[in-house]
Amino acid sequence: MKQISKKYKRKREHKNVAADGSLFLKSTLGTLLLSLATGGGLLLSFALILCLTPDPLSLVLPAGLLSAAIAAFMGGFFATRLYHLPALSAGLINGILLTVLSLLFSFLFAKDAACYATGYSAAVSALLHIGVVGLSIGGAFLGGRKRTHSRRRKKLRR
Repeated sequence: MKQISKKYKRKREHKNVAADGSLFLKSTLGTLLLSLATGGGLLLSFALILCLTPDPLSLVLPAGLLSAAIAAFMGGFFATRLYHLPALSAGLINGILLTVLSLLFSFLFAKDAACYATGYSAAVSALLHIGVVGLSIGGAFLGGRKRTHSRRRKKLRR
């Protein structure tokens, strides 16, 4: 087999995202926008599904919570898979930003200031928001897993 000279070999270099603050900020905001777009698309699809049910008002809150949970999970996944950010910090930052945005919008647009973005009590709402952060971290760790190629798996089994 012919050896390729060092001159033509390209070394795979990963960008050091943590060293460049502006790149980290752009990646974080890109992840946030992707997770918000995912949540918006899920809300639209749930709205179409709920229009077909006989009593849509009883399912609005669970559909909204489910779309927020899936958006948080996918946001963490996007952070590590697309932008190659560190899993724990990316998931934590994405989850906290989503929680802050949901609380901000609930305080701005809610009729009653005691609803805390979910319509539940303060304790249940805090647990749900912690769950959003946890799902974002879980998605980040799932997106950061290394995949082994099928050839390597076959060699490992033997």
